[in-house]
Amino acid sequence: MRHDNIHFTLPNGDTFSIASLDGSPEVAVMNYDGFIPVSEWTGQDYDDDVLRVDLSATTLWHHLGTAIAWAEKQKATILAQALDQAP
Repeated sequence: MRHDNIHFTLPNGDTFSIASLDGSPEVAVMNYDGFIPVSEWTGQDYDDDVLRVDLSATTLWHHLGTAIAWAEKQKATILAQALDQAP
């Protein structure tokens, strides 16, 4: 089995992963608990934890951009909640 991957740390601390398992490319977002459902970070109706993709630069750029936007929004929400609870 051949396994290649690249990981990027997102603004909220989660990880965006580009992986190819035996030539089958996929992307996913993970945190310390495991995979985050694709539907959560893309906002699309997709029932899986990994998204199978082609390895074109345009496709990877699109999905990384989607993950970054989701992570920035999540981080802003967490910070706002923390500030609201500050003494």
